[in-house]
This record gives sequence, C-alpha cells and structure tokens, in this order.
Amino acid sequence: MRGNRCRLKRKSSGYTLIEIVFALFLLATGAIVTTAALPIANTDRGRADMLNKAVGLAQKEIESIRGLGYANANGPQLYSYNLIDSATPIANQPTSTYSFTNSDSAANDSPATLLPGCTATVTVAQTATDLISVSVTITWNEQGRTRTFTDGTLIANL
Repeated sequence: MRGNRCRLKRKSSGYTLIEIVFALFLLATGAIVTTAALPIANTDRGRADMLNKAVGLAQKEIESIRGLGYANANGPQLYSYNLIDSATPIANQPTSTYSFTNSDSAANDSPATLLPGCTATVTVAQTATDLISVSVTITWNEQGRTRTFTDGTLIANL
C-alpha cells in the first residue's frame, strides 16, 4: 500500500520571477505617485502659509482697533496710535479707508515684509447709531495672481 500513495510535491521556498516583477511594479508605482504629489503639496503648503500670515495680520489689526474702543475708532485717533499711515482717507476708495504698513511698531508685522506685493487697508464706517463697522483687507501677489483676505468686526458704544 505504501507504494500506491500519491506523493505531493512540496513547494520550494522562495519567490517566483512573476511575484518579484509584480512587487517591483507596485513599489515603482507608489514611488511615482508620491514623487508626483510632492510639488503639489509644496505649492499648497506655501499658499496656506501666505493665507495664514494674512489672516494673522488682519486679526491683529482688528484687535488693536477694538482695544481702543468706540470713541477712538476714527482716522485721526487710529493715526495717533500708529495703527494707520495717515489720518487722510485713501483717494478713490470708499469713505474712511486708510492704509497701514505696520499692525504695531514691530518690524516683523509689516505687511510688505510678510507677504509679496502686499497692501493693507482699514475701513471704518458708522453702521448705525452707536455702532461702527471696521474691516481690514490684506491684498498680496501669489504666483502672478492677486489674492485678498478681508476680516471685520463691529464696535459698539457701550
């Protein structure tokens, strides 16, 4: 009876050529996809970094103006606190729009040094009795395109 049994072939240990080629194909495909995605990720990270700087700059300016209160939310007072460049509004802009080059006295907070081709404006408008609207607009150049971020708040005469 022993002689009549079928002998099973044992699979040799190791990998076949087809398995190795398939593994190399998967590895190469993953490497190509990763390499192709890196420049896109870098561009998006740079864009997000610029937007983050603009948001921070606008919020810092708004908080500085809000901290002065309702009575000081006007051109002459903002100028006296060095929050805007001039007490005279910018020509060809909505009433009470002023430019600023520093959100405080620190050189690190200059819009021109934080963002390429950056301009920054503050618009102050009487919205209602005892209510002033303040909006800050940051505009900069990014890869040949003009980008803008605007943030605002209301200041009440309490």
